[in-house]
Amino acid sequence: MRRQSRHSATVSLSEQQEPTSDPVLAAEMADWVDHGLNQLPIEQRLTLELAYTMGYSLEEIAAITEAPVGTVKARMFHARQKLRRCLPDMGGLSTASSARVE
Repeated sequence: MRRQSRHSATVSLSEQQEPTSDPVLAAEMADWVDHGLNQLPIEQRLTLELAYTMGYSLEEIAAITEAPVGTVKARMFHARQKLRRCLPDMGGLSTASSARVE
């Protein structure tokens, strides 16, 4: 029951962005994030989607993917690093200007 309520309340990565009143901007942001996710290797993308979209814990993801928890952590780390590098470029921001924003 606890797991089911947690899963029904989770949202996708693209929906976790700051709320906006502009539906076109929201759709563009969702497409941008989805395109970034598509750039990732399948294992990394699956790991992020299981964690952020479906709300699974590291241990649950490890069981689902039949990988050690350390591997799951590494996949998440590398996936976030890749997204951090590719999303600004896809959005038209240079890496240097995005580093100043962070």
